[in-house]
Amino acid sequence: MTREQIYLITEQLVVNCVSNALYNRCWDFAIYKSLLASNCNDHSPIEWTKYNQWKINHNMRATKTIAKKNNGRLTAFEIINATTTRCLIKAEFISQEQTSTTMFEYSLDAFAPDLWRFQNPLGDTILKNEQECNILFTASLSELHPAIEPLNHQHEIIIEPINYQLEIAVEVVEAETLNSETHLKFHVLKEIIDALKPCYLAKVDESEKAYFETIIGAAIFYLPTSVNHFSGYISIGAIKSYLKDGKKVRDHISPRKFVARKLLSEPSVSAEALMNDYYNSYAQFMYVAPSENSLLVNYYENHSTYDDALVALQIEKFPANQDNKFESNNELVRFLRFIEDQDINSIDLAITTALLPQFRNQ
Repeated sequence: MTREQIYLITEQLVVNCVSNALYNRCWDFAIYKSLLASNCNDHSPIEWTKYNQWKINHNMRATKTIAKKNNGRLTAFEIINATTTRCLIKAEFISQEQTSTTMFEYSLDAFAPDLWRFQNPLGDTILKNEQECNILFTASLSELHPAIEPLNHQHEIIIEPINYQLEIAVEVVEAETLNSETHLKFHVLKEIIDALKPCYLAKVDESEKAYFETIIGAAIFYLPTSVNHFSGYISIGAIKSYLKDGKKVRDHISPRKFVARKLLSEPSVSAEALMNDYYNSYAQFMYVAPSENSLLVNYYENHSTYDDALVALQIEKFPANQDNKFESNNELVRFLRFIEDQDINSIDLAITTALLPQFRNQ
């Protein structure tokens, strides 16, 4: 087996991960490294390079270049003998117009502790902890929706159905979250808001009112959320951060404390209306760089709208045109993969705007 094949297997496993709320590009690195350990006996340590990126990121990009040069691709993929901690993967590849079939091992034990113990100069690790590693492994195998035909079927890769199927799966999960338990949470939240509202409105001291807002904001934090709430926008800073070290964070366009203030100040609504407002508005987020996320804390105290805050804080929003915004989190992930070979230092609004139609027309 080759590193090119390992890379292609990694790409397939990542398809399952991108709908997970915790997914970030570092998961790609971790999967790739674990597959190298299991199948190529590569137990080299995690390193941070002089180019300010994870070495495994550099290695993956180099392998991706080789795969492109060889027109390498998966033509069949099947997970067999799966348990909660280990599985075997049977895959068929084409590279340089030659077909080969290989068996791979994918194991939770192959994720080295260095993935969450080795820190770069900024104090970051590839994975936060062992618990995130467990979540990653489960996410990469659960709800498997093969993007390509099983081994006993016709060998054909169809790109668009991959994304359609994944997005439908996310929609199904989202629909399933609106069960009686979730519905109950909105009823309880409404009762809490209605009970606290008279006391809140009677308060004169702003610090006391702020504490009420914090309490309701904390309750909102525990409501269900998913990548379906992605607004379709990402900052240029987040793109650079993601391409460099896999870090981008969600920034809620309506911060929870701001939503709490609104709910405590305005006339009461039904639990159903509250739920609809939450899913259609309050839960919406945009991706920003971690440093930008810090700047946007309580933006509403000094700026009338979220977009005004972005402009004032010099955070560039992409796409700049509303008509071009990303249709889904999955489309954004595919776009970021499309541009990952670009020089990070050259990435700006003009370049990403020019690359977006190239990506969509490929």
